[in-house]
Amino acid sequence: MASTQRRGVQYKVVRFEFRGYTAQQMEAIGSGLLTRGILPRIRMGQTVMDGPAPPLSDRYRKLKAEGKARSPDGKQRGTNPIRDWFLTGRLMRSTKVIEKRDNQCTLGATDATINARLFFNNRRARQFGVSTKDRVVLLEEFHKQPPSVQARAKLVRI
Repeated sequence: MASTQRRGVQYKVVRFEFRGYTAQQMEAIGSGLLTRGILPRIRMGQTVMDGPAPPLSDRYRKLKAEGKARSPDGKQRGTNPIRDWFLTGRLMRSTKVIEKRDNQCTLGATDATINARLFFNNRRARQFGVSTKDRVVLLEEFHKQPPSVQARAKLVRI
């Protein structure tokens, strides 16, 4: 997982590179990794080590379990008492492919405020990243997309 700095805010991103793929193919691969790997794992409250995330504080866990946790707009949200990053759903919705190029793709949050939340949540428990099970999903996504040139597909960097 990489960390980049833009205008004083630190962004957490997942960046991976394969040779022989167009930008459109890399976007499809990145979207597949998010929808089939990273986001479902976060919803289940797991870390990048594929184990359970640390428990919530007693007070917050109790509020979430009783359905009393409120989003900033006052609506009842996030009734699952685990660290699933799902109070308002805004963090999960803004996590997308933020940059795509030939042979390279970057995943992260599209909103700066949400990106700061992602950064601090990830400091508590590293959940945003590629786990060992996500690597299997990533390779499956690459096998769905044939290389655009006669080059052999090779994982260069995650």
